[in-house]
Amino acid sequence: MIFPMNFGEKTLEGEKTRPRARVLVLIFGLCLVLSALAYLPGVRGEFLNFDDDRTALQPLSETVQPGGETLPAFQDDVLTSLSLILDPRRKIADVYYPVTSLSFYLDWKLWQHKVEYRGREQIGTGPLPYHLHNLLLHALVGFLLILLLLDLGITLPLATAATLPFLVHPALAEVVTWISSRKDLLAAIFALLTLWRGRMALREGLALWPVWLFALLACLSKGSALVLPLLAFLLWRPPFLEGQGERRFRVLFGGLSLLCLLVALHQYVLASSSGVTALPGELAAVPGTFLHYVGTLVWPGQLAVHHPLSVRSVFSEAPWMSALWLGLLVSVGVVLVYRGRWRLPLTGLGILFFFLALLPYNNWIPGTTNGAADRYLYLASMGLALVLAGIFASIPAGRRLLVALSASVVLVGTLGALSHDRSRAFHDSKALWQANLSVYPDDAVGLIMLALVRFDEAQYLDEGREEGLQKGLDLLARAYEVAELPEHRFEAALTLFRASHRIGRITSSLSWGRKALTEIDELASAKLPQRISIRIELISAFLSAEQWDEASESLEEGFELYPDQPELVALQIQMLLEEDKGGDRKKRLAEANRRYEKIRYSSQVGSWTSLVGARLLLAKGKNLEAIREVEALKRYVDAQTILPVYLAEALYLLAARPYLEAGKPAGAVIELTRGLKLVPISVRLRLLLAPVYASLARYEEAEACLRDARKIRPGPDLDRALAIALIGRVRGMVDKAQVEDYAALVDEIQALAPGLPAVLWLQGRVLWGRKDRSAALKLVRKAHEASRGDPQITRDYLTLLKAVGYAFLLAKREDEALATFRELLANTPPSMKGDEKFILDLLRQHFERRAKAAARALKAEELAEAIRLYRSALEILPEDVGARFNLGIAWFVSAEADGKSLKQAEEQFRRALHEAERQELDPSRMVFYLSLTWIRQKRNAEARELLELYLEGVKKSLILDARMKERMKAQLQKIPE
Repeated sequence: MIFPMNFGEKTLEGEKTRPRARVLVLIFGLCLVLSALAYLPGVRGEFLNFDDDRTALQPLSETVQPGGETLPAFQDDVLTSLSLILDPRRKIADVYYPVTSLSFYLDWKLWQHKVEYRGREQIGTGPLPYHLHNLLLHALVGFLLILLLLDLGITLPLATAATLPFLVHPALAEVVTWISSRKDLLAAIFALLTLWRGRMALREGLALWPVWLFALLACLSKGSALVLPLLAFLLWRPPFLEGQGERRFRVLFGGLSLLCLLVALHQYVLASSSGVTALPGELAAVPGTFLHYVGTLVWPGQLAVHHPLSVRSVFSEAPWMSALWLGLLVSVGVVLVYRGRWRLPLTGLGILFFFLALLPYNNWIPGTTNGAADRYLYLASMGLALVLAGIFASIPAGRRLLVALSASVVLVGTLGALSHDRSRAFHDSKALWQANLSVYPDDAVGLIMLALVRFDEAQYLDEGREEGLQKGLDLLARAYEVAELPEHRFEAALTLFRASHRIGRITSSLSWGRKALTEIDELASAKLPQRISIRIELISAFLSAEQWDEASESLEEGFELYPDQPELVALQIQMLLEEDKGGDRKKRLAEANRRYEKIRYSSQVGSWTSLVGARLLLAKGKNLEAIREVEALKRYVDAQTILPVYLAEALYLLAARPYLEAGKPAGAVIELTRGLKLVPISVRLRLLLAPVYASLARYEEAEACLRDARKIRPGPDLDRALAIALIGRVRGMVDKAQVEDYAALVDEIQALAPGLPAVLWLQGRVLWGRKDRSAALKLVRKAHEASRGDPQITRDYLTLLKAVGYAFLLAKREDEALATFRELLANTPPSMKGDEKFILDLLRQHFERRAKAAARALKAEELAEAIRLYRSALEILPEDVGARFNLGIAWFVSAEADGKSLKQAEEQFRRALHEAERQELDPSRMVFYLSLTWIRQKRNAEARELLELYLEGVKKSLILDARMKERMKAQLQKIPE
């Protein structure tokens, strides 16, 4: 049997003790109930942003090799998950604790469904099952501790009284209510089983392998269990265990020590790949660190989930005095163990157990990156139960039980109340970090984590969002200023870089990105892949903001540090394809292909290389291959805990291209909206999505896209784009809505882009709707002239001309009406012919009336009146050849009388000649009188040339009137040589 029910040789009364199973069940129930009451607020809490996603929800399993693959460790297929979790080459959250990971996987598998965590949907479960699991494990720890005390010869009532204060200690609230701290619970359970089963194996000759199995499980739950050989030496040797064979002890103890050593070496190798082997610490701080933990156990005051490294300076104060006090305490423990009476050796055992269990976490021996943390007390605090058990057992028999129970009740009540209050801090991430900062206001880690909480809160707010985001940024800036370690300063700068970009503060984001790059370049512990990754992220941000010069400069710096790094080359190709340099695009594409061929088979190929490869495939028309690459990249992006924002943006811009090129805008909308869910502040995605919406007549959605884009990155290009989108929206309103429904939009369009022709048209529409047709016509006329071919503007222009013309007629403003109608006919395209025949007849009627009056005046030799009347007639029908010719005659006759008007006559004859040829009429009269006009001006050569052209030249076929042809010949003969 692995667990024989024999809990020791003798009690204090000298009798063997074998508690009944029913009693043990009641004791376990008591442990569970008290734990639940003490830690209830935390047990009812949420997942925390302090490693819960890395350990419990769907953590990533990664290889120890640089550039190794990263896979979700929790998958539906059990065998796959087991292979990932148990693989000794892989880590989860930078450590190899497969027992803990299997425990979380059990919760995940049993209760899994889709959950929202930190703004992203994941497969997992709600936090309650995890919390209940932790609570159950904590109660089991208390129960096993009672069993160990029974095995040490303590009676069940005293063992229970000594253990209950441990169960409700406020310093342990962190372990019980923080889901990710389950490793402490599991390590403690298997450590207790190791110690208890080892005592039985030595005392009763039982098999040794279960002891080693429990020890292995403890060490693979958490590294704190590596001190098991020291604890075992205390509990497996006299005076706490007698009658053992020396050889059997050496085998058991030697095997345990070797096992822990091998596990420690394996964890050291994995820790080396994570960069956590060289930890901060100094020898002078060791005594003070131990005393700090003693003080926390005895007087749990300033509890915090994260203690800044500044506590080391406190631990280092008066090191000799601290060493003296520490030596005194250890000496007391040793003396009590080997010289104590009345069961006081058990108290000494508790003191030594406490200090030995803390060895991995004393700020000197490598075991943690922090100088102190409350959770490090979990295994060591069991020494408190041993100390109390020794004290209770040393009380005279008559009062022993009463005193023990009374003291236990007081301690449980006091500590339980403190634990209940302390566990409130673990209800949610905000409460956790606010509580931490109340103790350490300048803790950089606390400031960073609270800032992340502020960002998560703000993204779900309609009101107060900006205020919440600003609070988050202020916390990060504060963290950057007060950070004690360069790692924390880098983390603050990097988070500010990413957070500022996510909320659209691009200038600030790029500034912090430069600082993050500077910090990591100066960070000795940073690995090469991380350095390259941050540089790539910054260059990607420059490309996203279309800051080509900065991107190029950063690329050059990158190539100097990391020559021929494939991802940098890929970004260079991306910039080559995106930047508008002009020139031959085919040459640029060929150059991009040449560079890509050099890196496509590199062992360090990454996401950007895959992206530009897909883009080049698309450019070559290999759409199916390109789409496969894009889909693979989507799966990669979706699996990332920290979203590669700029890659995601470029990816979904690329994913939309095949749909746009195939004329399927609905598909492009799907891809671009998916991209915006991942990168909600992307201006580039919105700039592409808005015109796609507009092409589908979804103008309000296009407008919303561009309004959001302007909030993120204001600029004239976005003003113009928004104006165009609003114009599209108003185009659909002008014929259906009341003018006041869109007048404000027109004013906004005018403010955004006053130079657009459509703005004049819309302003005209507003004036038209307000009954000011004349002013409207002036604006719409300008819009029509500036945007020839826009059918809606042309239609409104012609409609206004017609309306204004009729208005002039009704007002008996005949000349203005006729001029307006004439403009209407001149600008009406064939596709828009309507009731123009009526207008044309009207114009012809007024033209003929004026032309007849002009003819009468000319016949009466009233030349000035004839000229005036012909001019007014030609304003109505300027293409009438007869009226134009007669106007020329009037000027010619006038010139014959006064000799001053030949130039005007020549102009009218020229225009009449041109119009006659255009209308395919006989031009003989115009030719004859034009030549006569030139002869009068002594321009004989020009007159001769003109007559020869129409009599003998290429245009002779145009002259049809024989009589006029003879007159032209006679005129030609009269012209002197």
